[in-house]
Amino acid sequence: MTKYGSRIPMTMFILAAGLFLAAGCRGGAKTLTREDVLIPHEDTVREQFALATAQERDAKGIYDKEVRSEELQKTIFAYETVEERFPDDTQFTPVSAFKIAELQQELGWHAEAIKRFDHVLQRWPEDETVRMMALYGRGKSLDELKRPEEAQVYYKMLIDEFESSPDADVRSLVEKSRQRYRQIRPRT
Repeated sequence: MTKYGSRIPMTMFILAAGLFLAAGCRGGAKTLTREDVLIPHEDTVREQFALATAQERDAKGIYDKEVRSEELQKTIFAYETVEERFPDDTQFTPVSAFKIAELQQELGWHAEAIKRFDHVLQRWPEDETVRMMALYGRGKSLDELKRPEEAQVYYKMLIDEFESSPDADVRSLVEKSRQRYRQIRPRT
């Protein structure tokens, strides 16, 4: 026993804390792999989807940029688990696939998001809601990648396919697409 009793001397504590922090801080958010994250397997697609949406809700409530980034990556893995475990589901799995692309956008991974939006458009062409959101999302990512003429194509597709919808939310997204479409100036 030391003069500090059973407590660790303060200098040892500070040294240990410093080594711990140095090991974890490498300048910027860590890119996670599936092996870094354990996603529980639920019995039903509804429960698996609920787990993913809860993870997303929690991640979006975090303001520290690096921690938020890691939590959003975990959320992507949670939504991927829905798609992997329940590939034939037509209610939650298409939305999960779209949410993956949306989260990739939020992380600034626009090239990956475009690939995911393409996957959504090819896999669930008949799901109008997911299709509409994927068209808009793909256009937005193309915009972010400074590919405006390509983005315009997807905004125009959304406008043409959904402008006569009676749904107010759909009309709102059509209007956003129309505004983005008009903001793009062709290169001369």
